[in-house]
Amino acid sequence: MKMYEKRYENIFTSERSLKKCDFNKISTDIGLNAVEYRDLFRKAVITYERTVFTSFVKIMWLRGRFLYDGMPRIRRRRNGAHLDGAYGVFIRHHVGVNSAEFTTGFLDIVSTYLYDFFPNFEVMNPFEDVMEYPYEHIRFSHLFLVYQMTERMELIEYAEKNKVMYDEFADFVLNYVYSLNEEKGEEWYRVGWKYDRSHPYVRNIKGIIPYEEKVKTDYIRKGAI
Repeated sequence: MKMYEKRYENIFTSERSLKKCDFNKISTDIGLNAVEYRDLFRKAVITYERTVFTSFVKIMWLRGRFLYDGMPRIRRRRNGAHLDGAYGVFIRHHVGVNSAEFTTGFLDIVSTYLYDFFPNFEVMNPFEDVMEYPYEHIRFSHLFLVYQMTERMELIEYAEKNKVMYDEFADFVLNYVYSLNEEKGEEWYRVGWKYDRSHPYVRNIKGIIPYEEKVKTDYIRKGAI
C-alpha cells in the first residue's frame, strides 16, 4: 500500500465538523463526567462487537455446512434457485428466522472478512476452536468503510497499528482514494453512501472486490458429491 502525502481536505475531522461538539460541554444524567462517559461507552461498544462477532461467526459457519440433496451452497449468494430456495425454507420454517437478520447491514459486510481473519474458516469449528475478533482498536465501522478496496487489509492493519479513530481513518482513506485516482488518471475508487447517506464507503469501480475473489467455487465439502 502506497502512503500518499496529505493533499486533500479533511471532512470528518475538519475544524468545522469537530467544533459541533465541545467535549467540555458534555455531561450525563448519571453522574459521569465526559471522560468517564466516553470510556464507558467505548468499553460497551467493544464488548458488543466482540460478543456479536463470536456468535456471528458460528452462524456463518453453520450456514456453510448446509447440504441439500448432497449439494453444498458454495457462494454467499447466487447458488441457484434449487439450493437457495431450499435453504430459504430451512431458515424460515425450520430454524424460525428471517436470514436478513444476519445477512444485511454491517454484519453482512463483516462476513466478507472471515477468510481474511481465518484462512481455514471452512475446516475450523467455532464451537470448538477459538475464533475471536482479531483487533483491539478496529471497529466494524472501519471494516465497512473499506470492504470493497483491494488494499483493505493493509489499510486496516495500518489503522490498528496506529490506533486511528474511525473519523480519522475515514479522512485518511479519502485522501488515499483521491490520490490514487489522480495517480492512475482515472476513477478507480468512488466514495458512496449506504443507509440513508449515513454510512460512507468506498466503491470499487475498476478492480476486483476482495471478497468476490475469495469465493471457494471449487471447494467440495467433506461428504458432498
